[in-house]
Amino acid sequence: MFPYSLIQQFSGATVIRGYVVKIFGEVFHREATQDRGHNISALCKCDCVSGNPLSQSAYFSAIIIGIIRLVASLCLSYLLVHFRRRSLYLASALGTILSLATFASILLLSDHLRGWELGIPQTTLSLLSLLAACSLVFSVNLGVQPMPLLMSSELYPADLRAFCKVRK
Repeated sequence: MFPYSLIQQFSGATVIRGYVVKIFGEVFHREATQDRGHNISALCKCDCVSGNPLSQSAYFSAIIIGIIRLVASLCLSYLLVHFRRRSLYLASALGTILSLATFASILLLSDHLRGWELGIPQTTLSLLSLLAACSLVFSVNLGVQPMPLLMSSELYPADLRAFCKVRK
């Protein structure tokens, strides 16, 4: 159980869930400042003491991530009936690794876009980063995130689990 919990904590899902607005606020802020010549009229005020103003796209990204997380949870409840947990966990871990590498690569490319002069529009990279983050959230919620909790709840005998639920 310990290795599963360790992988769960270092998968990046907790960080993305907690800071999704700030992450995409930075991603879409680059797009707004590059496309509009540092005109921030389309951006909202930041809710923190210091930092860049946040784009409405950052909030929409958070909503999309939440919807993807819900869909992944519903898919997991269906897939648990039809597939073995080990298979789901391995597929989820592989998807998480690929999605996390893609997300990090897109963010790196977005950071160095002007310096490398690749000619890729910032809007394209922003949407690709949102797609990679959605893929990450979907794949991590198919096994890496919920499996350690599910397995730890099954370690105890049914009568002890029932006893723990009744006691307050």
